[in-house]
Amino acid sequence: MTIVATDVTNGSEDGQFEFDVMKSGTLTKAFTIASSTSGAQSIDFNQDAVTFGTGTAGNDITLTFDAEDNDGLLSWMEDEDYFKFSDDILMNSTERINFYDTAIYIYSSTDGQLDIIADTEIQIAATTMDVNGILLVDGSNISLDSTATLNIDNSNTSNGITIATATSGVPISIGHATSETTVNDNLNVTGTSVLATVDINA
Repeated sequence: MTIVATDVTNGSEDGQFEFDVMKSGTLTKAFTIASSTSGAQSIDFNQDAVTFGTGTAGNDITLTFDAEDNDGLLSWMEDEDYFKFSDDILMNSTERINFYDTAIYIYSSTDGQLDIIADTEIQIAATTMDVNGILLVDGSNISLDSTATLNIDNSNTSNGITIATATSGVPISIGHATSETTVNDNLNVTGTSVLATVDINA
């Protein structure tokens, strides 16, 4: 290994240490430590792979970014087998986080919007899903099913609940051929009623 130092005796000059090693018979730059008159310092690793850590069992490996007002910390949790970010993460512009492959990802296509993309299915598994805001569901096939109870309600008694009122001529089917439909209050029909069988019980 050789060390090449740039002259730094004059305070107006930039300076650096260059570490060179023999690689296939050629003296090759391994990494460089540089400083400038502005006080900035940098390390340039002229390598395709860099390993951190001693390989000791049970020891987490941390990378600390030492800044003036706020520091950053990235940790490799050795026993748990995952990275832990101790600070917020900001994905710049439309950059994305991929899962499994490049067809499943989370990103923001425009400011103020979060996009969740999957090439087959998005599954949300939770005991409760709380949506606060306007819910717009649009698709070629939409199905609501429940293994216990399915309730559709509105606490706003003025607006109520509307079904298929935006498009004229939309047919509406309620109930199975062998099921029973119960109307618990007044039933107002503004159009024509076609009743195949009528059973009126007082």
